[in-house]
Amino acid sequence: MLVLGLNGNFSAGNTDLVDGMLEFFCHDSSASLVRDGVLIAAVEEERLNRIKKTTKFPVNAIRACLERANVRVDEIDAVGYYFPEDHMDMVLNQLYTEHRETPTRYTRELIKDWLSRELDWDLPDDKLFYSPHHTAHALSTYRHSGMTEALVVIMDGMGEESSGTVYRAEDGDLHTLTSYPIPKSLGSLYLDATRQLGYKFGDEYKVMGLAPYGDPGTYREIFESLYTLKDKGDYELAPGAFGLNNLGPALFGNGLLPRRKGETFTQQHMDIAAGIQEAVETIVLHVLTYWAELTGLRKLAFGGGVAHNSSLNGVILRSGLFDEVFIHPASHDSGAGEGSALAAQERLGATHTTPRLRAADLGPELGTPQHIESTLHAWSSWVDVEEPDDIVERA
Repeated sequence: MLVLGLNGNFSAGNTDLVDGMLEFFCHDSSASLVRDGVLIAAVEEERLNRIKKTTKFPVNAIRACLERANVRVDEIDAVGYYFPEDHMDMVLNQLYTEHRETPTRYTRELIKDWLSRELDWDLPDDKLFYSPHHTAHALSTYRHSGMTEALVVIMDGMGEESSGTVYRAEDGDLHTLTSYPIPKSLGSLYLDATRQLGYKFGDEYKVMGLAPYGDPGTYREIFESLYTLKDKGDYELAPGAFGLNNLGPALFGNGLLPRRKGETFTQQHMDIAAGIQEAVETIVLHVLTYWAELTGLRKLAFGGGVAHNSSLNGVILRSGLFDEVFIHPASHDSGAGEGSALAAQERLGATHTTPRLRAADLGPELGTPQHIESTLHAWSSWVDVEEPDDIVERA
């Protein structure tokens, strides 16, 4: 069985479906191909359209996946999408209400139109499947972990109604243990701090990299005021802590002004980065400790955008809570796109075992030496090219 997984919105590369769409509406567009449970191709649209964190419909990524796998569109048995249909249609309806000049078209029509127009593929209605967002994340993370029994934890900005979900995985099945609503979003809290430090959406990794240069103790009292750890692995974010640009008042009230883009970094900025990093680590460990102890599970499969915080992952590994930890290399929404393909496969009754993911080189190859040389030559005014006999020695 061959299934195509998709994520991203429905805009063309040079425009938005609706004027003023947010930069993070269906970010990390990608396409994935799964054959009998095995991921055989995966490409992020940004690699091809050169728009970082792109939200555009992944038509170039689809073509690249087909070429990589050497298959035709008419060989594909189903298509998966990484959010529920009614949820996406509701979001689009809100946008249409605000922009009444935009023709009203919904997700099923939009996806099928893209595939028909660009790939000459008339996808039947009964071959298009939608998946809950965190389920898609969880499937891609758990199925590639190689684990039979595991605690599966998804944390991100938000899904339909949740910003975090905890599952018990047994023999290929996922059982939901709890979920954390959107107002408890650690992904959004970290994004807020990212913007306070003069960065933009998608730059969270820069804050993580800045944090080791700071002292988390400097503003620990401020950051501790933003959350409360509760019983049974629960927590609350303080009113005003959640939401874009709502972290500001806690910082402003203590004389900490936001860094402007291009402004020189000061020790204050580094200490703020260290403070938010420690706060998120504390909350995540609180959640994991409770569920690990309650379930007795010693293996963790961790996914969602928060799982890309490698400093946090190091803390988890050193905590001793788990004997084994698996982080999906595409824990962001591109991985959820692949998870939607796995979900569609199951909807069609397939029960394929997914092998542990050992490599992620599943996209287009660089090309022949002649192609590489030609491409580099086009940039010869800006880059110097060497071909050392021993690249390790030269490095």
